[in-house]
Amino acid sequence: MNFIREITDCFKWYRHWGTLPVLSWIRAADLFRNGDYISAVSFYEAGLKKHLSHPAKDCAQFDLAYCYYRIGKLDLARTLLAELVQKRVDLKEAYLLLSRIRKITGHIVSSRVVLELANQIFYQDAQVLSCLAHASVFTDLSDDEIDNIKYNLLDLKNEVDLQDSNYLHIETALANIEIRRGDLKKGERLLSRVLSTGEAPYEAILIRAQRLLETGRLVIARNQLERVAAACPRDPKPLILLARSYLRTGVDYNLAWAKQLTQSACQLSNWQNAECLSLLSRIYEEDNQPEVAEMFNENIKSLSSNKELNVSYYTSSLVKLKSSNS
Repeated sequence: MNFIREITDCFKWYRHWGTLPVLSWIRAADLFRNGDYISAVSFYEAGLKKHLSHPAKDCAQFDLAYCYYRIGKLDLARTLLAELVQKRVDLKEAYLLLSRIRKITGHIVSSRVVLELANQIFYQDAQVLSCLAHASVFTDLSDDEIDNIKYNLLDLKNEVDLQDSNYLHIETALANIEIRRGDLKKGERLLSRVLSTGEAPYEAILIRAQRLLETGRLVIARNQLERVAAACPRDPKPLILLARSYLRTGVDYNLAWAKQLTQSACQLSNWQNAECLSLLSRIYEEDNQPEVAEMFNENIKSLSSNKELNVSYYTSSLVKLKSSNS
């Protein structure tokens, strides 16, 4: 680290925290900014061992959790973030990241619960409320509860300037609610409006890709899913949807490619996502390897995400029924 830069950071530290600087955290932050998350970990850990009651401890703990997340150590990241959330810290990013990690590992309901807590603490925050909407449509919330999220989004939408980046996130969340509850015409109209801006959030592209898959437009859907996978390289969802597209019967069927995509999705989830493992088991079954398929089925039984997978599958079936009826 540049000596002059370190001195400057020390002065900034003192102005912000009003304490003597913790040099290990200053060095860690510099490595963090440069994307060297592996090296930053040891500096954050060293500071946390020595400064248990420092006012910057929660921020340092969040940064360490984010480093773990970026290098794929999801269990370590989740443990640190859960501690922060249990303390009700005033760090919105901690709740959002914990929710994201729980979604990655297939804990759909737990992901939503974290966001519900965040929505109580950061009430009517556009980012939190939008994420909560996306997390809620495939869980077991009642129609009244989802309506409440929807009306809060509408209230927030009226308060946000059209040029505010949050506006597109709110519109995307509203579109997802309408589509997943069966009002396809209204939902797709909202979604098209977001996509036409050229600045659509990745959630909008993912929703669009899912709709394309549902209507059999595989080539365009795959193109959209590849965009999402490139924009969110740690999210297994676009890979799983891509894999499912290659398992459809017909000229597009490609078992080998579906297997490779699903294995990548399983790795991203640290082999904890029951949906990913369930699909991999199905692929091995179709590939005439029943012993391997059964091994994965046994592993799925021990996963805590398996129970939440059943909830999301049940809700997804209800959504499809509503869509077909409309």
